[in-house]
Amino acid sequence: MQDRKLPGLERAVHNDEMLEVFFQRLGPEFRKVNRARVKLRHRILKYNPGKRCVIEYQFHDGNGPVLAVIGKLYRKNRGEQIYRNMSVLWQAAQYNRGTARAFRMPEPLAYLPEVGMVVQAKISGRGFVEAVARGDISTALVAVATNLANLHRLDACLEVSRDMAQHIEKYCHPGPEVLKATLPEMASLVDEVLDGLIHDLPPEACEQVAVHGDLNFSQIFIENESASFIDFDGSCLSHAALDIANFLVALKTYFAEDYAKLEEIFLDAYCQSKPLQSLSCLNTYKALAFLRRAMISFRHQNERDWRQRVKMHLNSACASLLSESIH
Repeated sequence: MQDRKLPGLERAVHNDEMLEVFFQRLGPEFRKVNRARVKLRHRILKYNPGKRCVIEYQFHDGNGPVLAVIGKLYRKNRGEQIYRNMSVLWQAAQYNRGTARAFRMPEPLAYLPEVGMVVQAKISGRGFVEAVARGDISTALVAVATNLANLHRLDACLEVSRDMAQHIEKYCHPGPEVLKATLPEMASLVDEVLDGLIHDLPPEACEQVAVHGDLNFSQIFIENESASFIDFDGSCLSHAALDIANFLVALKTYFAEDYAKLEEIFLDAYCQSKPLQSLSCLNTYKALAFLRRAMISFRHQNERDWRQRVKMHLNSACASLLSESIH
């Protein structure tokens, strides 16, 4: 399996080679495994050609799997910084381990430069959507809100900080200007959103904490009454409302009929763990989340209703900014 931009991928799917790498590079818990009896198996969980690949590795002895880890391959040396950020978050989280303030995330185990891979522990539990389908959404929302508040409370000095303009540049590919050029009838809507995002932020919007950066349903696992987050590729220092808004906009998209009640449950739980000032500028960051969704729809021009979706998300962004100005 070859990928020119992910040169480590060919080696990463070679079980015998990766078994040797893991035994040489990973921690003492792997040395407890009987090397003579263990076999390595892998399965690809997600593959975005030229960008990243997520692989689950299972260590099997004669009686079945005894250990599992997740490997994430990145192009160039991008994984190195992601591993450092995860390590900073993990170390900061250890101060509250075993308490109600514990932040739950996978333990970063190693960065393997020879394959460009971040290796981390496998998180237990069910994905958010599956957990909600099988159980009580209120319990899941409280778990997510609590873990998010615990993340925002961490004393973690991450390497990267981002302001609003940098979030737009990172997440709104190929860019609002390209959207305006392609759909000139929506140019005024785009300009209204950009003006609100860049020029109307109050001073408190500059307050920064450790954030996930890209929190959505697929990054959340639920086990019993606790939540864990994965995928810290976008973690940085920014405003707490960035994460809250990303999650709430996803919630509104998939649970529109019950959204008002669900938002109240989530925000109440968050505010029990984190001061109210964390919610300043929330509607502004909701507008950013809607702009991101507009750009996602713009990139999926093979879908029949992509223009309508772009306009719908831009209108939602404008409505969020108007609500912010009223408050």
